[in-house]
Amino acid sequence: MGARFKNIFELHDEQNGLPEEEKAALDRVWALRCFDAPTDTDGCRDRIQEMFQGVERPVEQVENQRVLMVSSKYLSEPSYFNEVRMKYQQVKSRKKEGGRRNITCKVPSDSCDFCRLETNTSSDTFIPTKRISRETATTCSNIAKYAPCHSCIIFKEHNPILVATLPCIEDLLSIANEWVSHACKTLPGQYPVVGWNCLAGASMEHAHAQIITLPDNTPWMNRLGPDQGAVISDFIVVAKQLGIATDVGGAVMFPVLSPTADSEMWVVGDSGGPVHEVVSFGDSVCQGVKAALDVILEVHSSSAFNVNIAVAKTPLWPSGGVTVARIIDRGNHLSISPQGFMEVFGNGIVGGVDPFTLHDRIQRVVLN
Repeated sequence: MGARFKNIFELHDEQNGLPEEEKAALDRVWALRCFDAPTDTDGCRDRIQEMFQGVERPVEQVENQRVLMVSSKYLSEPSYFNEVRMKYQQVKSRKKEGGRRNITCKVPSDSCDFCRLETNTSSDTFIPTKRISRETATTCSNIAKYAPCHSCIIFKEHNPILVATLPCIEDLLSIANEWVSHACKTLPGQYPVVGWNCLAGASMEHAHAQIITLPDNTPWMNRLGPDQGAVISDFIVVAKQLGIATDVGGAVMFPVLSPTADSEMWVVGDSGGPVHEVVSFGDSVCQGVKAALDVILEVHSSSAFNVNIAVAKTPLWPSGGVTVARIIDRGNHLSISPQGFMEVFGNGIVGGVDPFTLHDRIQRVVLN
């Protein structure tokens, strides 16, 4: 049987036209929500033309992106689709980019877009100044988003190993808090998450993190139940009872007994309080994140690491909000780690194959 829709976006756009029984069955299993994700391309349009070779009207498509969130009502595992991101991945696959990692560049490089931020990256439409900067980092809008509001926090230092410092981590969360205050005015009720794929799952070696807002909290937070703050308090109580909790800079740091990957550590600090009616990330976790990176560096007995970090927050109610950073070790820094923090911690980011395209491939294999 042939697919009735060309792609997952067409299903979203035309779902209300399905027969009543079919629409009811779809709604029982899947929830589809689409969001506009505009991008300001002023200053980098020539670079976009180069990046999306063979794609029709790439600048227009980048400026008018849509992000589709598809979640199973039974599995609670959301996935995020973006046609622009899929096309970008297809272009990269055709170019067969690869080779050994280059993390030692200490001067601006013609081959690194993040080393030439002003001319090679886009900016955010919802930030009055377009970019937010601190001494060690500045923002750019993600060229192929996987969330309604999605930016990168680009460290001025290219080498990701050299930004595992307390000032860089403090600037990271400071920028994130200011960014969130603007993003949540654009899309109220969203859940902000900061993620840092230090080589592990990162498409660019240049040191950078991601800051996003999601329509729902991360799956791992939601699995904690309605009173997430109380559950996390229980984690801390047990860690202290077992003697594996360490106080670091106003936060509590402990290893997880059921790690997602090697050396998983949690750092739990305060919520940071309200900023422009938005609860900010607490800077009390900064020293703990730095300590976790130092632990991983010691494990590998080297000056390099391959790590995923996710920083999320619990709601203020009913037990008061906390900031939680999860840090995991992904092995040697030269190893290939295709999954980033979103996939590792429970969100699917679909950058290559639409489910309806996959159906066509299944049909070719099965019927030939």
